[in-house]
Amino acid sequence: MTVKMGVVGLGNMGMEFCAMIDRNYRSELKAVCESVPERLEESAGRFGVDGYADYAEMIEKADLDAIYIALPDFAHREVTELAARAGLHILLEKPLATDTTDGEAMLDTVNDADVMAMVCFANRWNPPFVAAKRAIDAGEVGRIISCNIRLNDRIFVPTKMLSWAAESDSSWFLLSHALDIASWLNGREVKRIYATGVKKLLVGMGIDTYDSIQAAVIYDDDSQGIFEANWVLPEGAPRMYDFKLEMIGEKAAVQINTTDQMVRFITPEKYEYGDGLASEIAGQFLNPSAYMLESFLQTVQGETEPTATFEEGLENVRVLEALHRSLDTGQAVDVDAHQTHRRQGGQQKDNK
Repeated sequence: MTVKMGVVGLGNMGMEFCAMIDRNYRSELKAVCESVPERLEESAGRFGVDGYADYAEMIEKADLDAIYIALPDFAHREVTELAARAGLHILLEKPLATDTTDGEAMLDTVNDADVMAMVCFANRWNPPFVAAKRAIDAGEVGRIISCNIRLNDRIFVPTKMLSWAAESDSSWFLLSHALDIASWLNGREVKRIYATGVKKLLVGMGIDTYDSIQAAVIYDDDSQGIFEANWVLPEGAPRMYDFKLEMIGEKAAVQINTTDQMVRFITPEKYEYGDGLASEIAGQFLNPSAYMLESFLQTVQGETEPTATFEEGLENVRVLEALHRSLDTGQAVDVDAHQTHRRQGGQQKDNK
């Protein structure tokens, strides 16, 4: 069966997914939703689909099997619960939520509705990390001793791309990715975290959020990790993001640099990295998000088991919430103990 999909939020990510859904043979784009009228009209016309200004109306009226949600970090709960109660499978941008109360309610709702729901931890489908996962699972690296991950963005992101940056921070926007990929690779969960942050540059620009957050974590096997999320890199940085990982095991170390993707452009004015891990070839999108969409569609069609589940998304939220308690208190804190949840059944401002 072809999976009929709607998209909520037509920012950068929403538009990218509209194109990928429209192109994938397993899916059909049926409807889009956006609160900015001009953006809604342009997107609905471009893809020849129905456009809605209100996601509740779209969920009620459009002929859908599934939904992709790309709203601001803090605005995920209501639309997710409406979609689940309507029987729609859900692909939701990270983070799952920005507090555990919302996250737990969302997980309970998708469980009760018996729908399949995934969080967009797209780096699980990013080829360098897939290669590292294969080597770690095969025992080539040995038991992980430590990891070091940094994921930083140009200052363009909180100042020009996201109008809602002051209502989030670099931990929710960036560390959600970094913490997830570390736990996915090493198979461990964070039990304790200590975080520090700097508020200077963005506050001086009228955006009350952290410039940079760093965290030291201890995993449940007593291995350790160091994380950095900074979104005030100069505009002259050679790529929009700087994403590097090193994992040291008892047998070997793994180093990944997705910032330099083997393509470099040099002009009299600038030096830039091009995309070597994301491209369009023979009419197909080849990038981690496209591979993730394919996995989601395969799962909806019953061909594979779900990954990046809401349960994993909730654990990610628990860690980030503990990070914020550490920022507030200046102390290392324990991650809240798990609460029992059933396994999943099948499991506006500017948007993402």
